[in-house]
Amino acid sequence: MDKIKNLFNKSINFVKSNKLVTGVILIIIIIIFVVYNTFSKDRNEDYETDKKEDKEIKTKNNYLFFQNEHPSNIPYRIDSKKLDKPVNEAMSLSFFIKVNNWYFNFDSWKHILHKGTFIEHDSNKKFNNLKFQSPGLWFHPKINNLRFVLSVYNNFEFKHKYCDIPNIPIGKYFHIVFTVENNTLSIFINKRLVKTCIFEGIPILTEGDVYINHGTTFDGFMKNLQFYDKVVSIDEIAELYSQK
Repeated sequence: MDKIKNLFNKSINFVKSNKLVTGVILIIIIIIFVVYNTFSKDRNEDYETDKKEDKEIKTKNNYLFFQNEHPSNIPYRIDSKKLDKPVNEAMSLSFFIKVNNWYFNFDSWKHILHKGTFIEHDSNKKFNNLKFQSPGLWFHPKINNLRFVLSVYNNFEFKHKYCDIPNIPIGKYFHIVFTVENNTLSIFINKRLVKTCIFEGIPILTEGDVYINHGTTFDGFMKNLQFYDKVVSIDEIAELYSQK
């Protein structure tokens, strides 16, 4: 105990006798604190707001996100309040997307977006690590396939069901529409129906936020993202495609 008291007293005496050194140390600590908080605040504001007035436009029927192209290296979150709640187990999703370099983040699942489970913007989680995805969209680690993930309730369990779209175009924009009605998924590329998948189980169309470009992502852009609380018609898909 005496040794601890002596050490403490020596420390106090050092501070008293070296006021200049102590002052310099305090100034350095204050500067580091200010710089850190400024950086953290700016980074958080970029992530949360990211000039939302330029990214989100209220239309007659819903919100239009990213009228101007949005780069894949910037994470974005859409508040679920901006989206209509799916009714009668039906929903649609429409957007344009462009992949510049397929080999970017090669050998990793590349996050495009998902609606549901919270995820950090710097997370390294894969599609099967997120419990609720209604839907989830990911690029395959090695081949130019796009995976549509949907959370379903089947045999008293929550499960992931997925549908892969092969041969995604590289180096140019293409339009894609997903429609979900009951347990049937229909996929349209450039207004053409290219695939239909039937899922076993009841789709879990969650009311969670939408997370875009989180964690490991692709190299490219997205624009004209829209969600619908219904199955859009063939005529509506053609109209959406014409907005390119």
